[in-house]
Amino acid sequence: MTTTVKLYNEDPYLKECTSTVTGIVDHGVTLDRSVFYCQGGGQPGDTGVLVLPNGSTKKIVNTISQRETGAHLHVLD
Repeated sequence: MTTTVKLYNEDPYLKECTSTVTGIVDHGVTLDRSVFYCQGGGQPGDTGVLVLPNGSTKKIVNTISQRETGAHLHVLD
C-alpha cells in the first residue's frame, strides 16, 4: 500500500475525485488520493460511494488511517 494523497487538505469542501485503487483487502480498498476524512479523535470516518469504471458502485462505510503506510483504508459494505 502506498500513501494516500489527502485532497481535503487542499479543499475541505471537495466532494469527488478520480482515484486509482492501490490496494485491496478483505474489507476494503486503499486509493492513491481521497476526499474522505479518516476516523480519529472520537470522530467517525467519512462515508460515501465509490463509483467503479463500469458504473457500478460500492458503499464506503468508514475511512481509517493506516498509520504505518500513510494509506487510507476505505472500508466497504
